[in-house]
Amino acid sequence: MINLLRSNLSRTFKSKTFWVCSALYAIYALILPIIVKIKNPAFVEISGAETMLPFDYGFFGMPLQGILLSIMCCIIIGADFNNGIARTKILSGHRRSKIYASNLITSFVIAAAINAVYLLMFIAIALPIFAKITISASDAVWLILDGTLMLFAYSAIITMIVTISKNTTAATIICFSLLFIGMILFQYLNNLISQPPMIENVYINDLGEVVSEIVPNSNMPSKAAKAFYQFLVDLFPSGQSLQLATGADYNNWQMALYSLGIIGATTGAGMIAFNKTDIK
Repeated sequence: MINLLRSNLSRTFKSKTFWVCSALYAIYALILPIIVKIKNPAFVEISGAETMLPFDYGFFGMPLQGILLSIMCCIIIGADFNNGIARTKILSGHRRSKIYASNLITSFVIAAAINAVYLLMFIAIALPIFAKITISASDAVWLILDGTLMLFAYSAIITMIVTISKNTTAATIICFSLLFIGMILFQYLNNLISQPPMIENVYINDLGEVVSEIVPNSNMPSKAAKAFYQFLVDLFPSGQSLQLATGADYNNWQMALYSLGIIGATTGAGMIAFNKTDIK
């Protein structure tokens, strides 16, 4: 498998797609703290640089890294199937499980690389601008760890989709569709979860007077429904991205375990599908 992985990584680091996407993400990481400094200097004065860290894992609900990973992994890993490389590997005697594992590890390396791009820009730009960090080292480590595992979960899902579809274009369309559906769905679920139990109702009575009263919120889901919605938001990478990016209250251990569960489940499903697939 070492040779398979070496070949994949060589192709990755020679890919224009990899370097263009990395450069775009570096520009994003560069200009974000600068814009905050220009637009809201008072916020910079009272806040720590860690306020920029969550934007590595989403931008107000938009999973930017998920979008870049979809492009990079679909093109780089999908080349195996478009160019007949996967068939050649199989005919050369490589086991399908090792081919799949090498592709999965390659997608992890891609995710780690673009994550490292943001963190390096954070150290080089955000830290000097904010001049301080106000959270503990353990909280910062947990944020980065949960975010990194979330990206690995994205990578595992994308690898499975590329393997099953066997087509770069189809895989990209599927990944983008799932990303944007997930983004809308989890924002909607998060709004439901955040509904207050009581709301203010303002109306005009029969006497023409404006009356305000506190009434139960009819849009608030039941406890069972709320728990289920929260489970879905906690489980899937797009929901995790939303929570990380918006600074929501979440369980560090739970998010990490959910990501590991997604990685295990999608890897198992992908390998089973790959073993049953006729590669042409």
